[in-house]
Amino acid sequence: MRMIAISSETLNAIQELVRLCFESNAKVDTIVNRMDVVFNMPKSSEIVHKRIAHVYSTVFADFITDFLAKRCAKVNYGNIPLQNKEYTCVVECFSDLVQIQDDIENKIYEIIDIAEDNNDTIVKIFLENFLTDVVLVYSKQAVILYEKAKQYKDSDIIALLDNNIESLIIVPAL
Repeated sequence: MRMIAISSETLNAIQELVRLCFESNAKVDTIVNRMDVVFNMPKSSEIVHKRIAHVYSTVFADFITDFLAKRCAKVNYGNIPLQNKEYTCVVECFSDLVQIQDDIENKIYEIIDIAEDNNDTIVKIFLENFLTDVVLVYSKQAVILYEKAKQYKDSDIIALLDNNIESLIIVPAL
């Protein structure tokens, strides 16, 4: 089998992105749990779980690892730290979702630069397309939910956010 080279520096950075995707899945699963159990938002927790949480592993990470397989590159999965954060309000949950997306975007920008420096042109093109076609939609979704949560931050009206959550979702169902 012909080996299709990706520089070790670029490959290591991509593998860190894959690890970050799985860690992000665990973080959003924790957010979903707190929304359901602590903030009594069953509708929101179900929608965020189905539309966002597992996207990190089943769309983001799988898409990246499928690309690596096409380039005959092995994937080494990193460790996922324990996720047990407690939240005092729903706004914090969605603020963390925005931060998760920012972290993924920043990692992709970093890898694009690394790929360019190492003449890994196909990786650079792949990540630029992945960023614009997929990742940025989820970043926008995170901001929408965060901004709406700030409007509904009082516990007296948080039920309205839960009731209206479907109207705020722009990402497709898996």
